[in-house]
Amino acid sequence: MQSISRRAARPYRAGLIGVPGSVGYTLSFEAMSSTHLRFEIRTASAADINRIELRTESVPDEGFFGFGEQLTYFNQKGNVLPILVQEHGVRRGRPILTQAVDILASGGGGSPYVTEAPAPHFISSRLRSLFLENTEYSVFDMRAANHTEIKVWSGVMTGQILYGETPLDLIEAYTEYAGRMRVLPDWVHNGVIVALQGGTKVARPQFEELLKAEIPLAGLWIQDWMGIRITSAGVQLWWDWRLDESYYPDWHQLVADIEKQGGRMMIYINPFLSNTEGHDALFNEAAQKGYLVRRPAAHPFSTKTPLSTPG
Repeated sequence: MQSISRRAARPYRAGLIGVPGSVGYTLSFEAMSSTHLRFEIRTASAADINRIELRTESVPDEGFFGFGEQLTYFNQKGNVLPILVQEHGVRRGRPILTQAVDILASGGGGSPYVTEAPAPHFISSRLRSLFLENTEYSVFDMRAANHTEIKVWSGVMTGQILYGETPLDLIEAYTEYAGRMRVLPDWVHNGVIVALQGGTKVARPQFEELLKAEIPLAGLWIQDWMGIRITSAGVQLWWDWRLDESYYPDWHQLVADIEKQGGRMMIYINPFLSNTEGHDALFNEAAQKGYLVRRPAAHPFSTKTPLSTPG
């Protein structure tokens, strides 16, 4: 691969003919920099076309890496990856338990291909790298030995092809577009970050044991600070994001005590909201202000069973 020279976009116009009819399209490239080549595929009737598929050449031993936070496989050759934010799975990978959650919670047990932090970007063992700019749902299919299929649910596909001589070059090129994480604060190096849960009656004694053992603490991570409930999937969290002071009656003292050790209190939160009476204040506010994902009939989209399970 050679570095990219900066040039203006030059559209290529063509058409596709099939059983349903024909459609025209344009394919254009634009060199954004010496490392970024932007491409756009636009159908002539983008409003009526809801899918575009791009097929690229591959070889049987080419490895595909990236796609955001992937929890099962490192090399994705041979797999199909949906680029969709999803719960990674309750009891995922545990025989019988995963299958039980799938039945009780509409597939909530997860699969090797779901993740809460996907990205439509890969780097291959041949130092090829591509990412989509689309925000619509997309799928990367690497099952075939000699090609890769990239499909986006839109009448327009946009993305960039990256140049780099090393994997690090390609990561730097991608993060020029996607952004880079801030440098971690110094306090995270002051010791370990320990996950505790179970309310004051469980977390406080465990915290005291850590202090007694003179373990340096950078922080405590407590995910059940808003309290727990019992559902068909087991012990789960209340998604109302309010401190449960009956479950953690000494919460503020616990925060002060970890700060005395030079650490921080860390908590868990997600964008889902409980609509159960008594725990629905944020849900009602979000509904009134139009912040919720809605069905075509304008009703808020709700899941049958919340899938955030302590453990």
